[in-house]
Amino acid sequence: MSNAKKKLLSGLRILLVEDSLLLAMEVEQTLETYGAEVVTCLGASEGMAAIRNTQFDFLLTDYGLGGTSVLPLLHLAASRNIPLAILTGYPPDHLMEASRGLKVFEKPFREADIVKHIAAVRLREGEAENDPPAE
Repeated sequence: MSNAKKKLLSGLRILLVEDSLLLAMEVEQTLETYGAEVVTCLGASEGMAAIRNTQFDFLLTDYGLGGTSVLPLLHLAASRNIPLAILTGYPPDHLMEASRGLKVFEKPFREADIVKHIAAVRLREGEAENDPPAE
């Protein structure tokens, strides 16, 4: 892997909330390979506590967290302007209305697609920060 790819997510702190330990470890390893700092939580309440105590640049969360509603986690992330994407094994028509319009990765997914999405969000946000103020 080239140094440029290794730095693609460098400097980003990503919160990963996934109740499948094996999948969480796989995604975490991929994100770290691309330079991200990853905090992994295995449940929604643990993820919410992490958001309350730490600044994150991105949230990547499973939609079905062992029967626990992911909506409070999504709302908390939105209130702190944390961009996010959803991982799910459910078909899109099973997602609640509150999650419509969000980026969804259906399982099984390719980790490379997640990395590309996060990098694109980072680029868009960086461009927005460098835009001249509106008059």
